[in-house]
Amino acid sequence: MKLYQTLEKQLKKEPNFVTDNGELKKWVVITKAQNYDADLIELLLDDKELKAKFFIEIKTVLVFNQSLFIQFLEQKNYLNDSYTQYKNKVGLTIDGKYLKQSNEIALVWPFKETLEETLDIKIK
Repeated sequence: MKLYQTLEKQLKKEPNFVTDNGELKKWVVITKAQNYDADLIELLLDDKELKAKFFIEIKTVLVFNQSLFIQFLEQKNYLNDSYTQYKNKVGLTIDGKYLKQSNEIALVWPFKETLEETLDIKIK
């Protein structure tokens, strides 16, 4: 069984993660993962395969690999034996996060005059 199918089956045990049509609410699950929701983490820990994939053991303590989990959910097609983080997303990244996922975006101009000239050209 593919890992995504295992994950989907496990997450569908929680009614808040499922739409009326029986589809998985990925955005809800991602939000819960970003907030380290205890119910979500408990669901993941209940399955051996999911536990092995999304948790790291450090000195007998399991640590949730949030970024890997969210990245996995955002992929449309996860192939069992091959995985590429660039399959469905093309764009600019900062520290491994796409600009859409980052709250820190800055437009930096090297010289004030360049900005003024650019604005003058676009205004005219």
